[in-house]
Amino acid sequence: MNTDKISKYISKKRKEKGLTQQELADMTHLSEKTISKWETGRGIPDIGNLQNLAKALDTSVIELLNGEESTKEEKVIDYIKYKDKKDRRILIYVILSALVIIALLITNQILTYRNFYKTNYDKTQVTKLYGSGELFDVNDMLVITSPEKTIMVTGKIESKNQEIKDENITGYSIDSEKRHIASESGSQNLLKPRVLEEPNGYNELFTEEDISNLDKWSITIYYKKDKKELSEEIKLTPEQILSTDKYEREEIEPIARPEDQSEEIDYEELINKLKESGFEQKGTKMYELVTKEYSILFMLDSNDIDIIKGTDRIYAKGFINNTGRNGIITFNNSSKNVFEVKDGNVNCHYNSTCEEKYEKEAKEVYKIIKEYFE
Repeated sequence: MNTDKISKYISKKRKEKGLTQQELADMTHLSEKTISKWETGRGIPDIGNLQNLAKALDTSVIELLNGEESTKEEKVIDYIKYKDKKDRRILIYVILSALVIIALLITNQILTYRNFYKTNYDKTQVTKLYGSGELFDVNDMLVITSPEKTIMVTGKIESKNQEIKDENITGYSIDSEKRHIASESGSQNLLKPRVLEEPNGYNELFTEEDISNLDKWSITIYYKKDKKELSEEIKLTPEQILSTDKYEREEIEPIARPEDQSEEIDYEELINKLKESGFEQKGTKMYELVTKEYSILFMLDSNDIDIIKGTDRIYAKGFINNTGRNGIITFNNSSKNVFEVKDGNVNCHYNSTCEEKYEKEAKEVYKIIKEYFE
């Protein structure tokens, strides 16, 4: 480090700005004596003063330390180094945040369930998802799985095209290979990360198949350009960044399945019954029946039932592998009116504010479902 070059550079930049030593001292909250000492080579700024001094002189910390102005190419290299360092800080922040969430999860599990079962937990995993398309980059999406619940942080979307600003992005949809996971549109906080969580066993937001096949997830980003509604689909790449092995635990029944419902569904018998009732095969393990009142689609591969009744589309999840006695009924893919069926009883889901008309409709829908399992 050349002290003489640094002192001359400080003096030169001060004079170019038309500042006296006292005026520069006032701007940097230092004394005129300190500025004089730096300019005469009797000392150099310490690390705590470099940032303020560089800002006051309209230069950079790198140029101050070098005692000369950088070329355009050198400034680009300095920026790349700075960006790389910043990205590393962001990654460290993401990992630390994930560790905090995991710590909270484990603490909550111990406090809540230590009186209900004796054994500990198996594995908690944190997986990062990211992807890049022609117009957008998607980074810092997280999927955190534990024996108690699954958490997803939606991450951030960044435009790679200067013509597409943040306000041009109108929404996004996150999907696995076979089903929709989550979406957002029209919100002022559209590009801010969202946190979605679900207790294991409900299979409303996430299924075991979804979590086991993160490499089949994708995100579709919707945007406006030249008054046109357009979209870009980006395949997401998973990268496991943390896995915590715990002690083995006893097998515990999922929340949405009572202990006495361990029997296997006889698919062959169910298929024969569906065919006898007029269902037509529409795909591998998919059977559909259309009547004047409704259309119903049994999806044996996902264990779900899709019903269209009037203007409502109803998603009945988990009924097939529970022989029709337990599951979740959701209207129009909304989280507002969600009904849980346990042992044949239709109840409002614990985190929903169910409307009376939908409660009546849910009971009617359950009657339709139930007849195929009796």
